[in-house]
Amino acid sequence: MYAHIKNGDIRKWLADSFIKWSFTPPASPWEGGFFERQVQSVKRPLRKVLGTNVPHFRDLEVILSGIEAMVNRRPITTVPSDTDDPEALSPADLMFGYRGNSLFPQHALRPETAAQADMIIFSRRWKYQQKILNAFWKRFQGEYLQFLRTAHNRLPVEARPLHIGDICLLEDTNNNRALWPLCRVVAFPENIKPENARSCKIKTARGQTLVRPIKELYPIVSPDPQGQNAALE
Repeated sequence: MYAHIKNGDIRKWLADSFIKWSFTPPASPWEGGFFERQVQSVKRPLRKVLGTNVPHFRDLEVILSGIEAMVNRRPITTVPSDTDDPEALSPADLMFGYRGNSLFPQHALRPETAAQADMIIFSRRWKYQQKILNAFWKRFQGEYLQFLRTAHNRLPVEARPLHIGDICLLEDTNNNRALWPLCRVVAFPENIKPENARSCKIKTARGQTLVRPIKELYPIVSPDPQGQNAALE
């Protein structure tokens, strides 16, 4: 890779684009803690899912492509919007420069008819790949949601209850992989303060109005009031 960067058309393109490479010193991985932390969030669940199994190269290629879609579609912050639809910014939006909604196709693990039994998507290798991806998604989603929960309750920042207008992730295990359901808090039960409420009324990105327990809502906005107001204005 370094040889391609050093010579040829790639070097000229980098110079014309005013892109400057910055490398960390050798044998000092702690200086890249920001991106190394993200690598760990992928490696740890994958290691637990695979165990002692060693997938073939092509299987690993498909698995890593699916994991890439899951990780890069995670919401990282809210997007100011004039509409009532909850929106969030994801790493994929930053990488491509536009909002993409394409997801990897996902099918049932079992054929619905006898004619579908011989389709390639129901082969043994395909089932193995889907099994690994489903297990990774379940573990990664749980760890990421737990991280969001603790990020809003750690010192020295005081714990902050939900407010009307907050954008949250809705815990829903019935969704497809790499789909993070967003919602907006619209109301709390009457005569109950937000800090004492155990449930609230939400509006999903699909326009549905539901009542859900606060335990299943994970705010993705800044925990401080100033950052919260700036994100919602």
